[in-house]
Amino acid sequence: MFWLWLLRFVWDRLSGFSKLPLYENYFLVVEIYYQLDCIFILSLVF
Repeated sequence: MFWLWLLRFVWDRLSGFSKLPLYENYFLVVEIYYQLDCIFILSLVF
């Protein structure tokens, strides 16, 4: 269930890409990867 929510979250972010300039997309991707790393580490710990 958690991974389903995570997939939905990422999909919502990706679907918003077309509305943003290219340079904003880059920062958005970096932000998403950072959040995914944090979530992945937390899932390993707990």
